[in-house]
Amino acid sequence: MSKRSEIIDANKAATEKYGLVYTEVLGWVDLGHAQGTDIRNLLSQMIQGEASGQEFYNVRYSQGMTGLWGQIRSGKVMA
Repeated sequence: MSKRSEIIDANKAATEKYGLVYTEVLGWVDLGHAQGTDIRNLLSQMIQGEASGQEFYNVRYSQGMTGLWGQIRSGKVMA
């Protein structure tokens, strides 16, 4: 659950890793979840797989949540 104190100015959204910003198109965006590292990793695996020339290839996708000090709370991996 987010707190009002986590709301940041939208001008800082491109440089901050955490916080909440409001957009007219998307509504509230949690920057902690919207970093995009998961999709960049997945796309990289797909590019490598396609370049391999093999009939098929495996990709691994994972998501997780961590606590305030980096300890793992929960996650999911699909392979």
